[in-house]
Amino acid sequence: MRTILNLLLFGTLLFVFSCTSPTGESAETTISGDIRIGVDDNLRLITEAELFIFETDYKDAKVRALYGPEGDMVDLLMKDSVRLVITGRKLSTDETKFFNSKKIHPREQKIAIDGLALVVNKANSDSTFSYEQLKALFTGKAGRWSDFDPANGDEAIRVVFDNPKSGNAGFIKQHFNLKELPSNCYALKSNEEVLKYVENNAGSIGIIGSNYISDSDDSLSQSILKRVKVAGVSAIDDPKAIKGYHGPYQEYIADESYPFRRDVFIISRELGTHLGNGFIAFVTGDKGQRIILKAGLVPVVFPTRTVEIISE
Repeated sequence: MRTILNLLLFGTLLFVFSCTSPTGESAETTISGDIRIGVDDNLRLITEAELFIFETDYKDAKVRALYGPEGDMVDLLMKDSVRLVITGRKLSTDETKFFNSKKIHPREQKIAIDGLALVVNKANSDSTFSYEQLKALFTGKAGRWSDFDPANGDEAIRVVFDNPKSGNAGFIKQHFNLKELPSNCYALKSNEEVLKYVENNAGSIGIIGSNYISDSDDSLSQSILKRVKVAGVSAIDDPKAIKGYHGPYQEYIADESYPFRRDVFIISRELGTHLGNGFIAFVTGDKGQRIILKAGLVPVVFPTRTVEIISE
């Protein structure tokens, strides 16, 4: 009897210590705990949607998201100030070398594909661009609306991004293999400032993340579409737009007709059964991918639907 009691006592103690930390607090698991993550501000809406459902499903989980320019968020990851970041790119060679020097090997998990949206003033009659025109614009070979069409007038084209460390600006530089953007490109402080600038300046083009305008049921997306026009762009293999133009929407991102597509990643420095890895599992799982599909982005794994057929 004493042996049985000792075994029961040992099992009870084992359970208690497995659920508590050395300080007596509840131990973190994949579905409980309190962590901070960094998020590229251009991916704010999709992240907020994922976090809302995740925390609704798991009441003991608290994921505190810090939103800001992509460069700043990666810096926080390198300083170990956040567990993971959600970005529109993988780590750079220099960033990878930094982590390797610390004997840290971050996990890079692709979770979705989105795009960059080009928005113009409502009064602008030119809301479609060939890929050839935009290549000329971003490589400094064109800088006035008359370069696109003599009937447009000779006003300078002003391109505005959300931040100097923006993932959007970084994407354009990488896409066109640029060290620097041309002088007619300007950095503001937020997506809202980009929208306000385009709203008030007819000769401007704004660059924002497509998840801001892709969910037709979202009130913010609806309000943005009332303020500015979303430009259509021709495919890379159709540089002069012989076959027409495509918007930064799900179907055109999925079939690669829209040229400014990017993969979305969660980059995590976390190991073991911790809350960050639980969140990654949720986002890449069926429910998380359905949220991405609903938001108008392209999921990495298309959610499946099981239909039961009953024969009579």
